[in-house]
Amino acid sequence: ASALSTAPIVSTNCCPTCGQALALTDLALDDGRGAVTRQGVTVALTPSEFRMLRILFARAPAVVTKDSIYRAMFDTSLDEQPEPKIIDVYVCKMRKKLAPVSVLIETAWGRGYSLHVLDMKVADLVRFDGERRDPSKRWNEWDDAHLQALVASGVTKLTLLGAIMKRPYANIQRALDRMNLSRAPLPSTAA
Repeated sequence: ASALSTAPIVSTNCCPTCGQALALTDLALDDGRGAVTRQGVTVALTPSEFRMLRILFARAPAVVTKDSIYRAMFDTSLDEQPEPKIIDVYVCKMRKKLAPVSVLIETAWGRGYSLHVLDMKVADLVRFDGERRDPSKRWNEWDDAHLQALVASGVTKLTLLGAIMKRPYANIQRALDRMNLSRAPLPSTAA
């Protein structure tokens, strides 16, 4: 029998006022199958990806360092271990798989990763971007339309827009300014 968790995933973070645990989302995790379900959409993950998802959820939306993730996933006392770069590989694969349930893994450059659960109405915009043309191409009308749709859906944090659109922050900020959309200030470089 699989262990299906239908209760919301709960963060270890607590409300500073009342001390109660803060619920993150309406995701259901099936430990037995390594699957994530949200609003009828189910995504299967490999055992390692599922373990990493659990690690990120435990600290969401805080940044979790790559080193912390690596130590939690692998027995570092063994002689044979995977290269630390494997964490980046898992993140890349998980981003594509988790798009249909609007779960986004954000890169905090030089620090690690953080997990964000977006509104389900953003799922199509995130999934559509995963199928988009080559991101090395110049900014065009398609990018403008995509950015407008994301901002209209409530995604205004510049780092999340960058992760979804796979575009440099400066390009996104220039487009936001040009279109007079809600200002999303550039992220701080301070750790």
